[in-house]
Amino acid sequence: MKPPRPLKPSLIEDRRRIDALDRALVRLLARRTRISCRLARLKASHGKVARDPARERVILAGRAAWAEARGLDPRRAAAVFRAVLALARAAQARSLRRQG
Repeated sequence: MKPPRPLKPSLIEDRRRIDALDRALVRLLARRTRISCRLARLKASHGKVARDPARERVILAGRAAWAEARGLDPRRAAAVFRAVLALARAAQARSLRRQG
């Protein structure tokens, strides 16, 4: 059995680029989550519920359209944003429980 060939420098560099993009995505998710928690607290202070299903539908349709315009599968992009919304809802619930 032959030993594995070493990775080409371009492959290693592209993996580093993807890692950097993923770190940036996580930073953006954290930032987005902080803002959504702030909005949930603001809504709560005005007697409104945090979740707005109609707004979520608009968000998902818009993000799918943005993805399609960039040559991405709109259904898979919508699935990613459904996960982003779920992440935000969980953080909002924790934030509102802490606020009491």
